[in-house]
Amino acid sequence: MGASPTTSGLLLVPMTIGIITTSTLAGRYMGRTGRYKILPIIGMSLLALGSLLLMQLEVDTSRLAFGAYLLVFGFGMGCIFPVTTTAVQNAVPREHLGTATASGVMFRQIGGSVAVAVFGSLFALRFAAGLPEGVNISATEIGPSALAALADDIRRIVADAVVHALDPVYLIVMVMVVIGLIFAFKLPIAKSPKANSIDASWSLRDFERTAQIVVLRALLHRIIMNNWDEIKTAFHVARLGTVSAAADALGVHHATVIRHIDALEAQLNVKLFQRHARGYTPTEAGQDLMRVAQVTEDQFNQLGSRLIGQGEGVRGEIVITSLAVLAPVLMEPLNSFRDLYPDVRFRFLTDERLYRLEYGEAHVAIRAGTPAKDLDNIVQPLMAFDVGLFAHSDYVAQNGCPQVTEDLREHRYVVSDDLDGRAPFLRWLFEHVDPHHFILRGSDQLSQLAAINSGLGIGFLDRDWGKSLGLIEVFPMQQEWTSQVTVVTHVDLHRTNKVQALVHHLKSWAKETGRM
Repeated sequence: MGASPTTSGLLLVPMTIGIITTSTLAGRYMGRTGRYKILPIIGMSLLALGSLLLMQLEVDTSRLAFGAYLLVFGFGMGCIFPVTTTAVQNAVPREHLGTATASGVMFRQIGGSVAVAVFGSLFALRFAAGLPEGVNISATEIGPSALAALADDIRRIVADAVVHALDPVYLIVMVMVVIGLIFAFKLPIAKSPKANSIDASWSLRDFERTAQIVVLRALLHRIIMNNWDEIKTAFHVARLGTVSAAADALGVHHATVIRHIDALEAQLNVKLFQRHARGYTPTEAGQDLMRVAQVTEDQFNQLGSRLIGQGEGVRGEIVITSLAVLAPVLMEPLNSFRDLYPDVRFRFLTDERLYRLEYGEAHVAIRAGTPAKDLDNIVQPLMAFDVGLFAHSDYVAQNGCPQVTEDLREHRYVVSDDLDGRAPFLRWLFEHVDPHHFILRGSDQLSQLAAINSGLGIGFLDRDWGKSLGLIEVFPMQQEWTSQVTVVTHVDLHRTNKVQALVHHLKSWAKETGRM
């Protein structure tokens, strides 16, 4: 007590040394191993120990002991500082890194501001309560000059009040540190992004190669429009693997393909392909160019789809993506739509993968189940998809029909090859029937229908379609089998005339036929 501002600042040097020392060591540890979970555990433990030591302060405590206490406290803070941002970034997807990092900084600032206000108020209250009657000095008046003006016995009382006013502050800090220590044990054992992406022992050659690729990326964006023919040629060579295959895909002579690649390598001053007897393999720089070319081609396709969809009339090609199992149901409304708009042509793409509407791969997606969350897609309910268990009359004559759920275990089944499928009727069947009864697993609807129609086993079909084929529905339909079907459009194409007309027609058809 009574030390000058300069001396008071120097007394905090041990804590600063502790912070710098352990933060440097912690950073090196993370860079070398990529792991960080142990660091906050050590840091929180040292902070708790430091808070406990600081609670032992008395007026007569030596400056050496005080410095040692602060050194321990600083060691704890230094272990924690490098970890907080890394842990936050590892806890969120890549696209949210910026938001998460900024949020972490914001909450640290809020916490610091609140803590200063709360601890300051608590100190002032405890200080005032620790003074005897007749001693009128507030916490804001404490300073070297004010203390020097006091009598020796009063100065001792004031100093003792200051020391013990800090005890509850250290106690609260220790409690919060213990809570933080509990959360630190729950951290996943994850590697830091730096350790995953860049090895700490990178050589100069590695750095130069990476720098070359970064420069290439910048050059590509500048020259891509002026050299799109050459880049498109190189993209096809990388995708197909040979000059002849790329030439066939592009409809040019193979000499033109070679000339385009040579010209592009000369302009970029970098080797894009390794030539060998089996064909062309892209180098690391070539792979980077292919990624840029892929994005550019996707954007061109997206632009083309938008321009095509913006005509005044309902004409031209409409690309629809759906599941093969829905095709028999959807052909009826597509046929009636074609009667209304004879200039329309359809492409009906059936695949398990989700076509990217944002890149113009399809105008309309008709999907079953819970749709993926995407703010750029407009999702509207279309219909309920009801299926039934069907078999051929020959199968029924030989094996009969299951009457109750237990009877299902005595029959043979034709199912999808995707045993992890999300279709509710398949999940229901997998729960009630052992897989060794699945006599045929087909990857497409046509093969499954052929198997059912041959009498090989029982299988799921759309109820209306199965009945129209003359098959026998062998088991009562269960409510759990029904799937909800939605029609999905991208926000950029949703308002175009032909997409609006098709979506409206599909919804009207579903309502009229009682499927909605």
